[in-house]
Amino acid sequence: MTNPVEVSVDALASGGAGVARHDGKVMFIDGACPGDRLQVEIYKSTERFDKARIVKILEASPDRAIPPCPIFDRCGGCQWQHVLDKRQFEEKTLLALETLRRIGGLEPEQVEHFASPQPFSTRIRARLHATPDGRLGFFSPLSHRVVPFDLCMTLHPDLNFLLSAIKAVLASERLPLNELEAGWSSLSNQGALHLMVRRAVRRERLEKIMQKIPELAGIIATGAGKPVRAGKSALPLPAYNRPDGLSHDIRSFWQAHSNLNVTAQTYLSDQLQAAAKEGLSLKKAVEFFSGSGNLSAILSDHANELVLIESDPVAQREARRNLDRKKDVIDFRTETAQQAIRDLTEAEHKTDIVLLDPPRAGFKDGAELLPRLDAQLVLYQSCNPATLARDLQPLAAAGYTLKSVAFFDFFPQTYHLESIAVLHKVR
Repeated sequence: MTNPVEVSVDALASGGAGVARHDGKVMFIDGACPGDRLQVEIYKSTERFDKARIVKILEASPDRAIPPCPIFDRCGGCQWQHVLDKRQFEEKTLLALETLRRIGGLEPEQVEHFASPQPFSTRIRARLHATPDGRLGFFSPLSHRVVPFDLCMTLHPDLNFLLSAIKAVLASERLPLNELEAGWSSLSNQGALHLMVRRAVRRERLEKIMQKIPELAGIIATGAGKPVRAGKSALPLPAYNRPDGLSHDIRSFWQAHSNLNVTAQTYLSDQLQAAAKEGLSLKKAVEFFSGSGNLSAILSDHANELVLIESDPVAQREARRNLDRKKDVIDFRTETAQQAIRDLTEAEHKTDIVLLDPPRAGFKDGAELLPRLDAQLVLYQSCNPATLARDLQPLAAAGYTLKSVAFFDFFPQTYHLESIAVLHKVR
């Protein structure tokens, strides 16, 4: 511990802390807001940076907010409820652009911003952890300690309602639960449930739960032997230019902000149309990490030949269903993106479009091979600016121009940010 010092907060950092400078070093301050003047106490000091906690707010920032959630200071689901929504999004995008410059040496020609239409009640999917006595919640920050909650303000109201019903039923059923994933569809007005269990669960028990919760389309239990299912584990979710939506299984990834996901799909379609007007060929396409077809459906409106690569067979099953009308022109490959790009480059496969939407780790073992596909257009959707910057470097070195980056605030109240980068090959 040290004597308290006075600092002014300049920005927010990835991870959630406020950023100040003291004695020539960067200082990360828990719970700080840009514009705050604070008295802080340093609890960790290294050669490069200090970490501190607030002792007293001497002058509150005009962008400081009162967190509406009663467990905000204990739950790890959010980091920035103490900052006004507009300032949150500004800080995220500034961080992302600085990361692109610092790691990738990249400067987009155009930047677009798509804020969340509302600051709370947006998420249509949640992954909760179980306490030993069966209560459900999120982990506390930087730990595996579960913080139970009655209502989460970031979740869609219908998902909150569903979770309340599920919690009550699970408490009486006493299932051997480790984790739970729940999702909600506004198209079917139903939810789906994925139970990750320690011991096998009989189908009759799942059917009993469904009888008690009519809003459930289905439940699937995994983690102990073969999956056990009651009802349907897939839900139809809103999608651009698809009135019936796209089908996604609760066991596979889908975007948690349905409104902004449709906005991102629309943006992707607009970029493809703009590329066509510029004279770029869009006949052949390769998509890595294609999932259930969330972006593939947009790609299939433009390309005549598609190679879709996804290692999750459950997700690819839904993609086949979603893209059934285009199945004759699609080569579905159930393999890792890393193996697929090696196979494609060894076969000297050439394409017009490359599309990828990897997990947070990015495309570490394959990005350096992307230029060898010789695509005219590369579209990269990312949830991690650092791995995006890293993966775009080989493309920039090979002569690709970063035409634009669009930022989407898929997760208000957190430091997480979704983006789509658009690159053109300089011929």
